[in-house]
Amino acid sequence: NNPDDKIWWLNNPEVKGEWVFSFDKKTEFNMFRDYPHALTSEQKKIFDEENTKEIFKDIKNSGYSVDTLVLNAANLGIRQQFFDVSIDDFMNVINTNIGWNFMLSREAAIQMKENGGGSIVFVNSNTAYRAIPDRIAYSASKSGALGMMRALALDLGKYNIRVNAVLPGMIKTDR
Repeated sequence: NNPDDKIWWLNNPEVKGEWVFSFDKKTEFNMFRDYPHALTSEQKKIFDEENTKEIFKDIKNSGYSVDTLVLNAANLGIRQQFFDVSIDDFMNVINTNIGWNFMLSREAAIQMKENGGGSIVFVNSNTAYRAIPDRIAYSASKSGALGMMRALALDLGKYNIRVNAVLPGMIKTDR
């Protein structure tokens, strides 16, 4: 099986960044490009447990195993003013930034545990410690993701699975 034969692109403007898998310490795949199972509304929802399991089953059936998972994607929840944001928009940010990362971490950790260890890296944000105006869901989700990373580090360490986070600060862009 040649994973390069599978090329798909993310078509969800609310999610920025990438989830990247490293297989057998030799090959790196971008999940959005190589595993489209849950990427567009025309296909399936991003926050879907069965799709997440299907992605990892596909990885395993392709002869690979996950030894590194870098979680570097987020719904930024831009312009979500507290008095105006709907619960659906709020929960979409939470589900993407916490729920989806939980499901990816769990499925990756199952394979890592079977293989004697691995590493999960959350690319979080210093928003986990400080708030940004009109970004209530994003701020809450980054704090939650940092707490989840800490709990996973404690729970998975005994299986030789390292869990860490990087918290970059603000980066000036045209936006």
